Amino acid sequence: MADAVLADRRAKATGTYPFSNDRPAGGALHGTVVRSTVAHARLRGVDASAARALDGVALVLTAADVPGEVRVGTIAPDQRVLAEGRIRHAGEPVAFVVADTRELSRHAATLVRVDIEPIDPESDPAAAAARDLPPSGADDDPGALLALHVVRRGDLAAARGPVAVAGEWTTGRQDPAFLAPEAATAEPWDDGLRLWVATQDVHADRDGVARALGLPPERVDVMDAGVGGAFGGREEMAVQPLVALAALRLGRAVTCRLDSAESLLAHPTRHPSRAHVEATADADGRLRTLRARVTLDGGPYLTTSKSVARIVAYTIAGPYRFDAVDVEVRVGRTTNPTSGALRGFGATQACFALESTLDRLAARLGLDPTELRLANALGPGDRLPTSGQPLGPATPVAEVIRRARDHAVPALPPPPPGTRRATALAVGLKHCLRGDGRLEQGWAALELAPGGGVTVETAAVDVGQGLRAVVERTVHGALGDVPVRVAPARTDLGRSGSTSASRQTWLVSGAVLACCEAVLAHLRSVVGAPDGTALRLVGGTVVAGGAARPLAEVLAAAPLGRVVRTYDAPATRAGDPGDGTGDAVHVAFMYSAHRATVDVGPDGAVSVRHVVAVHDCGTVVDELSARRQVEGGVIQGIGFALYEHLAVAPDGRVAAAPGWAGYPVPVLGEVPPIDVEFVTTHEPGHPLGVKGLGEAPLIASPAAVALAVARATSTPILSIPLAPAARPRWLDAVDAGATDPTPPQES
Repeated sequence: MADAVLADRRAKATGTYPFSNDRPAGGALHGTVVRSTVAHARLRGVDASAARALDGVALVLTAADVPGEVRVGTIAPDQRVLAEGRIRHAGEPVAFVVADTRELSRHAATLVRVDIEPIDPESDPAAAAARDLPPSGADDDPGALLALHVVRRGDLAAARGPVAVAGEWTTGRQDPAFLAPEAATAEPWDDGLRLWVATQDVHADRDGVARALGLPPERVDVMDAGVGGAFGGREEMAVQPLVALAALRLGRAVTCRLDSAESLLAHPTRHPSRAHVEATADADGRLRTLRARVTLDGGPYLTTSKSVARIVAYTIAGPYRFDAVDVEVRVGRTTNPTSGALRGFGATQACFALESTLDRLAARLGLDPTELRLANALGPGDRLPTSGQPLGPATPVAEVIRRARDHAVPALPPPPPGTRRATALAVGLKHCLRGDGRLEQGWAALELAPGGGVTVETAAVDVGQGLRAVVERTVHGALGDVPVRVAPARTDLGRSGSTSASRQTWLVSGAVLACCEAVLAHLRSVVGAPDGTALRLVGGTVVAGGAARPLAEVLAAAPLGRVVRTYDAPATRAGDPGDGTGDAVHVAFMYSAHRATVDVGPDGAVSVRHVVAVHDCGTVVDELSARRQVEGGVIQGIGFALYEHLAVAPDGRVAAAPGWAGYPVPVLGEVPPIDVEFVTTHEPGHPLGVKGLGEAPLIASPAAVALAVARATSTPILSIPLAPAARPRWLDAVDAGATDPTPPQES
């Protein structure tokens, strides 16, 4: 492994990696965001006179100071840079105070007075989702249907099986909880601006900032400043337009760093969901039909709600054979916190609902739950039960289930007296890349130095998922064991889109491989090696067949220069607008099976003792990065299953202590042994056979933990996380001696 990747990993492990909020401020001014303390109100005015009067306060910005579009947004420009006319959620930015020091800007922010007329909050997503869609662009006020996606395939009535179960399952509001809170620095640059920021897409940030400033995009340059995790929480801009506008107005560098309490208000969280699911089967366990009605809380802005609704609709039937499905997913616009594409977006919520339903069905049928899943597992040549898309040869659903079932659990200490132990398995499905008819392209540039070193440039951002290692391994596999440097992402490079949707390993490795193939073709032509002759770089030497020549000599004879290539993912087509079906809605699918062992104490306390995580991600490019991806996703899944939830009060405000004190995440002592296995497949749609991995580990793990708790307590777990809000319900059921995991049929 190259020194650069080792240094990157060592710096992150030791806490010396420079994240965006570690960037030295130098002579920069400091900004603080003034945020709404109510969820819904008419904004009548902002009085910043007291703040402006302080010595050292350089500027206070309100919506009237935004020279371009006051609305921004990655998917739809409906979020305000600074609030105007109406407050739509607690924590919405109202003003931006810039001063000589961070302390002074924060003090001055407390002096800004916001004149509001409170309005009753719209906190019920189901009530909002039951209404009609507002006219396009005419009404973005809360209390309406934000998004709707329907998938129907087959004849539900004709295919209905004789055995039916139904239930309603809810999931909470998980925060991405990334290590480094939002931060950005902007400074004047030529006749525009340069920004250093932690983001998932430098080009999307550039375009949004340019719109807000009223500048052409080429006058805004965005640089990756070091991302301390993302998980979907950095797809929308937090402070980027504010520091950019202030720097442009003042002609000086401006920086802003959020603390954890602000961060919890500034970025999207996982869509809370409520899913009513009915499944039917034959008496022998053959699945027949699935009907689902799902409501998501979208918060006040669109963000990624349309995509999340689509993903829920396409994954709610999992990787199983159903003869007919009828799925409807609605997203209600509320005044609750903003929701967005947190890791596994949509598929995580769908997995919990479906896998819980299947366990209930297995109990009704008297079948082993894992055997029920195996008997109905999709395989090559089958069609996805929702879209009807035919599945290719890399569809090892049964194998990931068997591997998870058969994996030996290490010897565990016996549970203490009164503690109940149980194990459960859940299966995950997620597509990689966006698909649905969208063009997806990777871009890379490669320069080969005479000494053999390689520099790779790509605008794809490494958010901690190991993209640098993917680039390095791709170069090593194609060219040889040469030093590889991966330059930071920036907007003067070609687009590769967002680091999200498990897409960058596929796209970037494809573009880098195309660059490497161009280099090999050039070298082969110079040294006169026939096509098919193995050619490798060994240090500063070109080795072809049995001959070797110094690379510097080869490049001197025929200079190569900077090689630029793009790679297009296989084309997809959007599902039918009427029923959502289609033969090529998605590029490829990832499959996983997680098996969790839990202990439940007499007081209801849950301890996860062991997790097996088996994943199909195509050809594994870098096994260490892949294993760490899975382990991290499992840990996040444990947190989501047990206690990770950003509680919201009826008035729409976050009902927790500010910062991490009010949002618990798993700590080291709560992390169980996690055994990771990979089922290696070769995805024919990619030249290296890769798929993706980033989201898959946080799809099945919450369901597996919840199902294990249900078995330990003989009590259905209807809602996650178990604590604090949902915990009393299932504890009461345990205390009452509930033993039947299958409630009366509701269909």
